[in-house]
Amino acid sequence: MGVKKKILVVEDSAYWQSVLKEILNEFEVIVTAEGKNAGAIFKKNKDTALVIIGSHWPNVNGLKIASQIKEINRKIPVIMFIEFTESSHRDFLRSEADFCVPKVSELTLKIKKEILKKIKTIIK
Repeated sequence: MGVKKKILVVEDSAYWQSVLKEILNEFEVIVTAEGKNAGAIFKKNKDTALVIIGSHWPNVNGLKIASQIKEINRKIPVIMFIEFTESSHRDFLRSEADFCVPKVSELTLKIKKEILKKIKTIIK
């Protein structure tokens, strides 16, 4: 087995962190609950293949985090992990993120598999 690709998850909710770790169990997952530190963590992990960012933060918003990541590396794929509301959808469209995954209250196994499949196509 080769080296696992690395994914940085920037999410403040322990629940959603655990859900994403479960979905991404075949990858090396680095998790931070501190959005303001995401850029520094990304810089330390230059071999990161993908960044997933929660959209709502108490001290910084997901748009800013996505912009910071893209300033460091324009080519890194960024997925916004958002609650699907009109305002969060608008935020995604204004962001530098490449894709969005909606937070839904019940992630069925089928949805989890679809998320994993999409992530695999993004980072090949």
